[in-house]
Amino acid sequence: MTRLSLVGFLVLALVALRPAVAQEPGESSLTGWLDAFARQLEGVPDGPRAGLSIQWVAGRGVEERRVERVVRPHLVRRLERGAVVGPLNDDGDSAMVITVSLEGDRVWAVGVLRSGGLAGPVAVAQDWPVDRELEALLGLRPARPGQGRWSMERLGTLPLGVLDLLLQDLDGDGRDDIVLLGVDGVRTYLWSPLEERPSLDQGPLPLPRAPWPRALEGWLAWDGAAVRVATTAGHRMRWPIDGRALLPDEEDGVPLSQAYDPSRAPLLLGRLGSGVDLTVPSTPQSGPLRDVAQWPGRDDVWLWVDAAGVLGGAGSAGPPTFRERRVGDRLLLADLDANAGPELVTSEAALPGSPDRVRIEAVSPRLDVLTVLFEGSLDGAVRAMAAGDVDFDGRGDLLLVEETAGAPVLWIVRRR
Repeated sequence: MTRLSLVGFLVLALVALRPAVAQEPGESSLTGWLDAFARQLEGVPDGPRAGLSIQWVAGRGVEERRVERVVRPHLVRRLERGAVVGPLNDDGDSAMVITVSLEGDRVWAVGVLRSGGLAGPVAVAQDWPVDRELEALLGLRPARPGQGRWSMERLGTLPLGVLDLLLQDLDGDGRDDIVLLGVDGVRTYLWSPLEERPSLDQGPLPLPRAPWPRALEGWLAWDGAAVRVATTAGHRMRWPIDGRALLPDEEDGVPLSQAYDPSRAPLLLGRLGSGVDLTVPSTPQSGPLRDVAQWPGRDDVWLWVDAAGVLGGAGSAGPPTFRERRVGDRLLLADLDANAGPELVTSEAALPGSPDRVRIEAVSPRLDVLTVLFEGSLDGAVRAMAAGDVDFDGRGDLLLVEETAGAPVLWIVRRR
């Protein structure tokens, strides 16, 4: 077995054995990753204490010069600062070969340590979810291209159990921030203009005990004064953004997120039917729906996903005439290109765990033609999506949560 084959085997074994750990956005991914690797190495019983020599290998998906110029100096500084393994030079009593590689959506550092104090080779492995910082520093993967001037970029990972996402300015700086609903409660993330990504602000604000033990779906919406929260476990809550706890909601119903307009009803409310289907009395569709959106500023134009997953609606000229198709459970109407009128955002009707696709389409109030502006592919399923302006450039930004086998991944789609 060659050295690289041994390293590959060790990586696969460690992937199977270690649980996925969610990473909170906001800290340096490179620093966190290499610090975790260094702590593992320093904790090896009978490991290097009198000096260490390191050989570096660029594995699959990583450029050799990036390993040499980015990873090597950062890890060397961290190990020297720790002063545990001894001096780092070619004459160290212990030797380690470290391979840096890309495996799916995670970057790995796998070291094979040989030392006179050890009975045999010892593997030290540390993975980290790839985000925008690691993409840029290591040249792992460019922003996923779209049509025209659209781009799709990874922002980081989120805690397990995401149910819904909402964008709302929480700190009054004019940029929208993130409200995240998970199975364990509500978290908030403030957008950092310096790092161009969100950082955890507070939470989770716990959900109280509910009539049913498990939340399979959840909904968030802004009503002009508070965030409304509902889940299929029976939660009906509201959260004033300056408060420290979720409060019972006097109005029973499922909030459906809409662009806030103070001159109109602040949101739509649905009633849960069988499964996760909703009945929304104010819509022209009397049957059960999975999601619904009203055209901003109009009472006569609606789009929805019906109980069968088919995209439908009611336009200014009557029923829609665009091609009928099945889509994902959620949809959005949001202005993403700063032109007149919103765009339609949908995902695919993918099975759980199957690859998904997000689609942005131009649509008119007549609901006659849907013109594709952007399509982006994902390895996992779209779990939640929301639109707002996080970078304060006047154009809308689309945020997506991709459900993966590990930690959920947060993406941003925007027009450059």
